[in-house]
Amino acid sequence: MVRTTPPPPLDITAVFPELGLLGRRAVRLHPRAGTPGRGDNSLGGPLLWPAEEPWPVCDRWLVAERREPIAPEDLQRLRRLHDATHDGGRQVREETMEEYDERIRIAAGGKIDLVAGDRAFLEPQPHQDPAALIPVLQLYARDIPELPFPGQTDLLQLLWCPNWHDDPWHGPHPVTVWRSAAAVAEPLASPPAPRFDGLFPDLARRDYVPLPCVLHPERIVEYPHSEWPYHSDLPDALAEQLHRWDQQPDVPYSYWNALSTAPGTKVGGHPRWVQGPWWPQCRCGLRMQHLLTIASDEFEIATLGRRWLPLEDRDDPTITGRRLTIDRDCWAPHGIMLGDVGSLYLFTCTACAERPLAGTMQAW
Repeated sequence: MVRTTPPPPLDITAVFPELGLLGRRAVRLHPRAGTPGRGDNSLGGPLLWPAEEPWPVCDRWLVAERREPIAPEDLQRLRRLHDATHDGGRQVREETMEEYDERIRIAAGGKIDLVAGDRAFLEPQPHQDPAALIPVLQLYARDIPELPFPGQTDLLQLLWCPNWHDDPWHGPHPVTVWRSAAAVAEPLASPPAPRFDGLFPDLARRDYVPLPCVLHPERIVEYPHSEWPYHSDLPDALAEQLHRWDQQPDVPYSYWNALSTAPGTKVGGHPRWVQGPWWPQCRCGLRMQHLLTIASDEFEIATLGRRWLPLEDRDDPTITGRRLTIDRDCWAPHGIMLGDVGSLYLFTCTACAERPLAGTMQAW
């Protein structure tokens, strides 16, 4: 079934012609619960993986629990230091050198990396044994030609380690595989079972293993993200002009909410940042391009029933989905929850034949 994003309530390029050159085509993937096969585009479905090819594993570092107790007064001071630089879990300023030195001094010589509740956690530690990755996303060139398929490849597969990794991922660690579908003579019957360890294993088991979904690709045009004065992908002068336009009483539509970037899981287009622009640089020296976004919710609470909710879903009584987490009424048929309704942003460099991968996760 197709999914149709309603047209924009107005042509923003008629108001700001300079935005016309900044428009990019994005492919909203619209994952919906289903039973995809190996030959289908899917999120959380089976991959077309060669039986003779080793299944990828993760030997990256995890964040592990510190078993030694930490003094209550030290925990309180560490929380105060954290709260001084964060508002509701969101970083609002960099810590001072004095704050950093005190945090390191309190945290047992720098070995404590994170404090949650009454527990302290070590800096990242390696897996005791390599852990099998899990399938996340599979996209065929026949349906998503917008992807930068290298050479003779026509299939993109995304897997990740379903455990909590440190910066820049702050959650599952992803890996991409580009391959030729025709070269898979004998598909693997089933992948090895994942293992959940490190920090928050119960959360990882619940939130990082996607439910099977089929995809309904749809092309739209997006314009750069801008939430002036907080963060923007627009030139400062244009971002300020848009902000002033947004504030006019006779303008019923917010640029960020209704006219710029689509929420949800998508390919290409402009990132819809949660915390602000983060553009990685490739080792070749070029800025990497937005490859895709895996989002916790397919349309945000703030825009529910408005611009980004597909027309075909507006009368669906199951619109709140099959899995609600952290008391947020956000529709996520894939069941993924990254942080506090966050998104995983992935980037690549089309100047490099191997399509290197970089990215980050941002959450509210």
